[in-house]
Amino acid sequence: MLSDYPPVCFRGLSSPDNFKSKNHDGGDFRVGPGAFQFSESRKKDKIPGTDATPADTSVSTIATIAVSDMSVTWNDDEKSFGYIRDQRKDPKEGQAGMGEIQFKAGIAELDMQMVRTILEFEIRTGRLSFNRAPLPNNPSHGNFVVKTEAAEMRAETRRVSDALQFCVSKVHQRVNDELICHDLTAPSEGESMLPPSPQS
Repeated sequence: MLSDYPPVCFRGLSSPDNFKSKNHDGGDFRVGPGAFQFSESRKKDKIPGTDATPADTSVSTIATIAVSDMSVTWNDDEKSFGYIRDQRKDPKEGQAGMGEIQFKAGIAELDMQMVRTILEFEIRTGRLSFNRAPLPNNPSHGNFVVKTEAAEMRAETRRVSDALQFCVSKVHQRVNDELICHDLTAPSEGESMLPPSPQS
């Protein structure tokens, strides 16, 4: 249930390319869709309109269902931000000590109410769901999960990624090992935080 999740989750930013603008001196800290890439999809055969696999039934018509996910950290308590802030890559072979910081560019905060509003259709139809997948160093870890027919997966994940850029409420930009918080909830003059309406 959606009520099982807090109103905010965190998404790590691995590269400055995750920002729409390379010139941060201009104050543009908006995050682009590239920050919300989904994993390579996992595929399995399903009977259309059911949860049955071909082994469960003699029906010969099957559809290939694909599942793809995107890692997040749920803002469960005051420790959650620290989990993703301090997350490190595995050390390189032969490297002593800890690996380098995973999210060198910073961290984006996603407003789940905005996610529910903008992606209401995807959530209602089961194409987008959420889960918890605790890790040893991050008990608040989870995923956004896209599930749809394999042939539609690329278009569906692109649609979700495009929408998520409009759900970012804050960006914590990493500068010289410090995080600077930018509140994006107040749009610039003449700018809307909502995605553009489809052209008529």
